Amino acid sequence: MAVPINNFTFRHEDTMTPIISDVMPSAIRSPTVLTITGSRLDSLLDVTVGPYSCPTTSVSDSQVLCEIDYALTGFYDVAVYVDSKCIVITSIIVILIIIIIF
Repeated sequence: MAVPINNFTFRHEDTMTPIISDVMPSAIRSPTVLTITGSRLDSLLDVTVGPYSCPTTSVSDSQVLCEIDYALTGFYDVAVYVDSKCIVITSIIVILIIIIIF
């Protein structure tokens, strides 16, 4: 649908809007790779986990991989951005694993 605003016309195209179907895993420890699946994902530009950047390492129409190097333990929103606009938010848990060797 085209919407005229101040001599500009904006049109939303459902066929161009990325669709997110899953973000895995739902609990992580850093560093780790997140897998975002869906459709029309090849236009994704940025992924964040709370305040932490998750740079993309692989992008296709149906899958995006990003690697988060560091995050403090906590419950964070995963936000996916296209053209600096957030299109989806889900949540994951970042856990801290401590191994003590005697």
